[in-house]
Amino acid sequence: MEPSSGYIIQGKPLESLGVPALSAEIRNRGGKIKTNSIKSQIMAQLIEILDIEKEQQKIRENQSKRNTKLIIPMVTKVTTPTKTKPIQHHSASIKGKKYKSREDFYNRYKNNKSDQIPPDTLKSPPDTLKSPPDTLQPQSNIHNQTVTTTTPQPSSPTKTNSSSKITTNTPPSTSTHTPVATAATTRTTTKTKTTNTTTSSSLSPSSSSSSSPKRKIINESYQFPSSEDELASSSSSLHINEKRPLKKLNLNNIINENNDEDNNNNNNNNNNNNNKSNNNNNEGNKIAIELEKKILHQYNLYPILERLPKSNKHIGYVLGKEYVRFIVLKVIEKDTNSSKLEPSPLINELWNAHILSTTKYDEFTNLIQYKVHSDPDRFLDSKQQIINRFQKTLSLYKKHFNTSPDPNIWAFP
Repeated sequence: MEPSSGYIIQGKPLESLGVPALSAEIRNRGGKIKTNSIKSQIMAQLIEILDIEKEQQKIRENQSKRNTKLIIPMVTKVTTPTKTKPIQHHSASIKGKKYKSREDFYNRYKNNKSDQIPPDTLKSPPDTLKSPPDTLQPQSNIHNQTVTTTTPQPSSPTKTNSSSKITTNTPPSTSTHTPVATAATTRTTTKTKTTNTTTSSSLSPSSSSSSSPKRKIINESYQFPSSEDELASSSSSLHINEKRPLKKLNLNNIINENNDEDNNNNNNNNNNNNNKSNNNNNEGNKIAIELEKKILHQYNLYPILERLPKSNKHIGYVLGKEYVRFIVLKVIEKDTNSSKLEPSPLINELWNAHILSTTKYDEFTNLIQYKVHSDPDRFLDSKQQIINRFQKTLSLYKKHFNTSPDPNIWAFP
């Protein structure tokens, strides 16, 4: 007899089922049956699947129990209303005396003279609030003022005015500019009878029309003089102020000013030209440095340097850098036929080796987007022409790279 597994399927023990029923149960649960397997193997596979299902069921039950324990019932607090005592209105009491109503409390001083507050206990207002008697005086009218002027009496026996009082009653004006009374109103003058006659003639309508139209007299604030002497003095002062000498023009000063302006314009033009040249130099320097970085970062000169003799290989990277700078100068100066610039013998040797490797040199010219050719017949030129080209190359080197060339590489040919 086979041991009982304890599993009942379709109302029958597991051991009583046949192979087709056992295999169908395994397939229903997503399992697969191996080929050529016997009943005991199929039964063991089904028992294993059922054990797994049983363990999963236990895990689910335990989780459901934990979830029920975590649920806490809501506890509501029942609050009972508290009894509050009503507000008791006590009768007001002062010094043991009780008052039945509010009116009795406030009218206690009328009924009882003993409850009156003594006058000594009342606090007086502070001194700061008391205004001094001087500040309470009425302000005087500013527009009604009297101006008194006294002048010393002259020694001449002519007519004099020892003192003159002038009262001006002017309404307040809103404008900031107020005309000032002339000196004729406050000045005492001594004139003879002849001067009186001349001044009276000068104050005729013809003379008044000849005066300048720019002078305006406001009738509200101007006090006309009463005496003839005062009129004479006022007219003389007006005529004196109108006479202004013209400034003499000097031709030399005008010429000097024009020369100074021309010099300033020339200096400004020179400064502008210098700034333009500096800007051009800066642009040339930027182009040279950017092209040098582009060649050194994107082109490999190591195979070309390997073709040099062993005596020159120790220079290495420095020689390659100086060669690149020479090519950059040829691009900036547009020296395609080698008629403007001259390299050193060492750079010329590397240049010839580079040109002989045609594919590499074509890649190089495509990178810089400029065709740089070497003219072998340039060595047939005179020595002075070669020196001039070499010196020009060195000067351009200092100009565009802001450094001096390496003397070991840029040796004189």
